[in-house]
Amino acid sequence: MLQSYSTWREEDAKHSIHIKIDSSDLNRKEPVFWLECSTNLNKYLRKQRRFPRTISDFRRLAVYLTHAYSNGFVPALPKATNPHNLQRWLDIICRNDRLSESEALREFVESDVGFYPHPVKPPPRRRATSLLSTGSGSSDTVEDIDFDFVETKRAIEEFERHITVCNRKGETEVTYRRELAVAESDLGSEFVSLGAIEREPGLFLVFKNMSKAFNLVADLERSKAVSESVTILDQMKYQLLNSQAAQETLQVRLKALSEYRECSRLTQTRLRAMERLKFSSSIDHGSVNDAINDLRDAKASEAEVKQKFETLNSGIKRDICEDYRQDVSEDIRRAIADHVRAQIRIHKRQLQVFESLRPYTTDVTSRISSVSIHFNLNEAPDNVSTIY
Repeated sequence: MLQSYSTWREEDAKHSIHIKIDSSDLNRKEPVFWLECSTNLNKYLRKQRRFPRTISDFRRLAVYLTHAYSNGFVPALPKATNPHNLQRWLDIICRNDRLSESEALREFVESDVGFYPHPVKPPPRRRATSLLSTGSGSSDTVEDIDFDFVETKRAIEEFERHITVCNRKGETEVTYRRELAVAESDLGSEFVSLGAIEREPGLFLVFKNMSKAFNLVADLERSKAVSESVTILDQMKYQLLNSQAAQETLQVRLKALSEYRECSRLTQTRLRAMERLKFSSSIDHGSVNDAINDLRDAKASEAEVKQKFETLNSGIKRDICEDYRQDVSEDIRRAIADHVRAQIRIHKRQLQVFESLRPYTTDVTSRISSVSIHFNLNEAPDNVSTIY
């Protein structure tokens, strides 16, 4: 049973669907997760259901939601090796009022043969750049005067730069920890060699126990490296992917803003053409009819594009400018807390190893022949699952 790393809050009680990862099998070639869903939406045939889904089903759901719901932000999908982060991803999807009521999520829950949605043709992605200076009016350079989006985009880019550096430094530290573990293990082996040639019983026991101590410390140092890799480093790598997904969502908004401004300019052009016809000395009825039809079509197109942009703008503003920032902050704080707890636990176990050597330091002139280190090698964690 997994403890849900949920973003579910008291104020989210109004949301009418919640999906929890009950158990998982990560040893398969295709990891499988058993989910429990509870909902009060009328469109669902069963209000409670337990069902399996593979990581490929999750990927198809993420891709479909990203392409089909451009007015919302779909976070990057975490790796299958971390069910806690995958649970958090599900919580965010269920918390979003547009995504939680989608037909895709209903099919994901109620399908008996996995999740295979109807293909959605993704919209063409064109890079848009937010400029504070006067824009050229093209779809590639758009003037964004919404302060919330300008500030959010700047914050995401700055966050991405700094977390890239942190990730690189963290990987270097993990490499050094593994090298330190090898060095400590080698030192333990050398103490064995010293003990083999030592004829004094007390000093022989010292070398023997020092060898055990450094081998245990080497195992714990490897555990430190594993712990740091699966807490801090995995979270930073995920946040890099998530920030890229957020920036792509902001670019979708800028593209919609560009289309709206182009339609608005076209309407103004048609309107000026109509004004010129009013003051023309010779009026051709065919030209007048064409101008009226063009103006009507331009206004209708502008109204349609404006409504689409406003819907998209309001949804993305809530998801990116508000929820995204809060979610990232909670994710980072949680990863740091997990890392700190794991490191403290491992450091305490290292301290136990060295404390067990204390009898040899009380009187360096005494001949100790009966004291040995009582520390079970099996207590040293082989993987991070024993740390938490």
